[in-house]
Amino acid sequence: MSKFRTTVFFWLSKNKHVWLMLYAIPFYIWFYLLEINVKPEIWLRSSLDNLIPFNEWFVVPYYFWYLYVPAAIVYLFFTSKEHYLKLCGFLFTGMTI
Repeated sequence: MSKFRTTVFFWLSKNKHVWLMLYAIPFYIWFYLLEINVKPEIWLRSSLDNLIPFNEWFVVPYYFWYLYVPAAIVYLFFTSKEHYLKLCGFLFTGMTI
């Protein structure tokens, strides 16, 4: 067995909580299939929605969210297993529901 392979197996056996990220595979496949197959029949909109002005600068924090969440997952993975597991539990539960 090569040294790299041995190192990877050792690292995976030491950090078993990395396997939790495998949940992303069926989740994103399921999400993609729902996106292309399910069309909403009812659109909820109120007159209050029409009063909210569009501001293109609000796109910036929206895009930063896509960097913040993975950064938080990676940071907690390496610093706190307990908080990493809690974060993944909340994220996966919320995204699945």
